Amino acid sequence: MLLLTERCRNRGAYPWMKQMPEAPALLLLQRGYAAPTFPGHWGAPGGLTELGETRTETAVRETLEEIGIVATPDPNPFYEGEWVDRDLSYFTGDWHGPEVLLPQASEVCGYGFFLYEHALALHLSFKYREAIQLL
Repeated sequence: MLLLTERCRNRGAYPWMKQMPEAPALLLLQRGYAAPTFPGHWGAPGGLTELGETRTETAVRETLEEIGIVATPDPNPFYEGEWVDRDLSYFTGDWHGPEVLLPQASEVCGYGFFLYEHALALHLSFKYREAIQLL
């Protein structure tokens, strides 16, 4: 299971949830310390939508670029909100990829799969805390 968040105004998209055998776990990436917002904080893969892309296409592309997995988002968001100048949409879905993920070194310090309660203990970026609490 994969949770996708998308930023509409800045046109970014983020996937980050996997169904683990024992319990659902969130895939979170630690943002690089040079990031302009939330350096070192945890969140999901993301970036800006390219001209002509849909929100779903952006989510798929950014996930592949930032962590090397292919995302298949569900068609409708389960949550929508705002953060500063960005509209946020959260989706569930699936993904497939290698057992060992390869984060994009220029933007990502690390990654991990976290149970909900462990994810909530992290320094989270954007509105991920609010989204996780809805799951």
